[in-house]
Amino acid sequence: MPGSGSGAKRLHHMGITVSDLDRSLAFYSEAFGIEAAYEFEVDAEFAERVARVQAPCRGAMLELPNASLELLQYRTPDARPYSLRNCDVGAAHPCLEVDDIDAARERLAAMDVDCFTPPLPIEEGPLAGYRWFYFADPDGIVVELFQPPVS
Repeated sequence: MPGSGSGAKRLHHMGITVSDLDRSLAFYSEAFGIEAAYEFEVDAEFAERVARVQAPCRGAMLELPNASLELLQYRTPDARPYSLRNCDVGAAHPCLEVDDIDAARERLAAMDVDCFTPPLPIEEGPLAGYRWFYFADPDGIVVELFQPPVS
């Protein structure tokens, strides 16, 4: 469909629902120095119309150079904790690129964050030389860290 005007150009942002927006904002700030570019509120009626959730919502956009991370906290008593595994349909994870994956893992470990492995090398294929690992954020949501090869 090139030229139709409806083709995707890039990933603009990834939205993640969290249980406590303030806690998540503090986590991403402490772990990676990412601050909210702005915060917003949505009333229950609007949330019902656009997201099919009858609950007010508070959110924040954490802007990175090429995409943003949108954190959303719906204020509803029937919200369930995150429980998807990476193999479950619908499970998704953000991947943050860092300059120093070892320092990032040390910082996360000092914060008692569940890092699944030490940084792992990619040894072949188009990403050979990259390093990565998964960790769990304060809600147990899987996040990946990724470091390009160091020249």
